[in-house]
Amino acid sequence: RDEIVKGTIVGRVKGGLSVDIGVKAFLPGSQVDIRPVRNLDQYISKEFEFKVIKFNKKRGNIVLSRRVLLEKQREELKKETLKKLKEGAVLTGVVKNLTDYGAFIDLG
Repeated sequence: RDEIVKGTIVGRVKGGLSVDIGVKAFLPGSQVDIRPVRNLDQYISKEFEFKVIKFNKKRGNIVLSRRVLLEKQREELKKETLKKLKEGAVLTGVVKNLTDYGAFIDLG
């Protein structure tokens, strides 16, 4: 299933967050963002898009992921950035790490 739904995070529950998508759904803590989130409370009362990753009609369980959508967006941005790269091009970026053999720059 590739169903995308909009919902509002309404509260914390064991292991993640409760989301209102017209019905109650569960967002595991590991699926909130690309990187682990320490303070889940910052997401409460905010609206996001989610991908339905599990749906059990019998039990009424719906499990969502925001992380899957963020990873997809990041991958698309990466492809676009790589398309624009040309030898000799001057770009703006943020230095993420320096090593003995060079630097890692975030280009977007």
